[in-house]
Amino acid sequence: MKFSLKKKTALLVTIIALTIAVVAAAVSYRLYAGTMDTRYKNSALDIARTAAALSDSDAVARYADAVLAIYRQDPAPEWTDAAELSVATQIQADMLPSIFPAFPNHPGFDIYATMTPAKEMGGDFYDFFLVDEDHLCLVMADVSGKGVPAALFMVIAKTLLKNSAQTGMNPARILETVNNQLCEGNQAEMFVTTWLGILQLSTGRLVAANAGHEYPVCRRAGGDFALVKDRHGFVLAGMEGSRYREYTLDLAPGDRLFLYTDGVTEATDEHQQLYGTRRLLDALNRSRDADPRTLLQAVQADIHAFVGAADPFDDITMLALEIKGMAHHYRLELAPTLEELPRATAFVEESLQKEQVPPPLVYKFNVVMDELFSNIARYSGATRAAVVCFVQDGKVTLRFEDDGKPFDPLAAAEPDTTLSEEERNIGGLGVFLVKRMMDEMHYERRQEKNCLTLSLHLPGSPRP
Repeated sequence: MKFSLKKKTALLVTIIALTIAVVAAAVSYRLYAGTMDTRYKNSALDIARTAAALSDSDAVARYADAVLAIYRQDPAPEWTDAAELSVATQIQADMLPSIFPAFPNHPGFDIYATMTPAKEMGGDFYDFFLVDEDHLCLVMADVSGKGVPAALFMVIAKTLLKNSAQTGMNPARILETVNNQLCEGNQAEMFVTTWLGILQLSTGRLVAANAGHEYPVCRRAGGDFALVKDRHGFVLAGMEGSRYREYTLDLAPGDRLFLYTDGVTEATDEHQQLYGTRRLLDALNRSRDADPRTLLQAVQADIHAFVGAADPFDDITMLALEIKGMAHHYRLELAPTLEELPRATAFVEESLQKEQVPPPLVYKFNVVMDELFSNIARYSGATRAAVVCFVQDGKVTLRFEDDGKPFDPLAAAEPDTTLSEEERNIGGLGVFLVKRMMDEMHYERRQEKNCLTLSLHLPGSPRP
């Protein structure tokens, strides 16, 4: 299997970090190397081999071998469940987003997530990250198995899901791609249930797909929390070539989304009674107007009160999202020709004036339009283009999209402005000037399109 340089680098960094975490835990327990219980040894070996199989990089193979070396020792009775729990917990905790508020510069939504490890820790994980300025990816997943093997497999699955999402794939395609990657070399025969959704922040449209995971829960503004009974596909790493079906939820300000793993509904009290879906919905609805952090704390407290003195068997992992507001996005699709430049410029100018953007900033975007749209028209070979602009989080954003040949203008070498016009190479000066005018610029190739995003902060707005 071949990966792009970006994917190889991300996977390599993850494997390195994982190896360091495992070795550091081994030092803490001194006897770790050589005291792994036989029941975990074989699974751990298979997981590390799977990590090596995910890339053709020699460096990744070497670091996977380092992990394998820890597990190749003979088992000894000194290895304790407490020691393994500490190792697995450290691996798991290091991989999960844990800084809140997670997106302080995005007041249009609020998000919070928690993971409480069980006595026999599983491979639960959650993730959330911005794919671009207008798309938020949400993941909730549960790896089969317990302890260090589950934690190792969790790292692999989480890394592959994020890497695929950041290439601009839709949710179904992400699950299909990662499923095939995990099936290859899966000697441990582990699997992972996964719910993955991508929320367009400007419209509130959530596109999601489900690989054998729990139903999500949604609450409309003014209503009650209720299950969203989506159609499940097969678990990831279960069968190569599995297909997944997408669905959409249109979220509005005041709406909330709740995601969780089966450790919530299968929490068990001293009498072997399950917490169940009904109790979960009741707990959510008792705190229906709470912010995400308070909501999860209320559910956690209710589970704790139900379980009582019984030992938790599975991780309890939850994520809550609240929609607070949306920015209006102005979008114009047009042919990438010089004849369309005046229409595109007028569209951007009128849109920004509607949002009461100060005239000096509007002028800067007019200059940007003239330079960059002209370049698309002359050199991209595109047949379709789009211009998007919006004001959100204290800044004005303009985005160009075109279906032309891949080209990252930010990667080009900057012209040497100390040379005379005759001495300089032709081209590049316009993009150089645009860079100097903008506060932020970002390029990505998304869904077979060039996407260049530029932003200016409004006067008086906080900067990251």
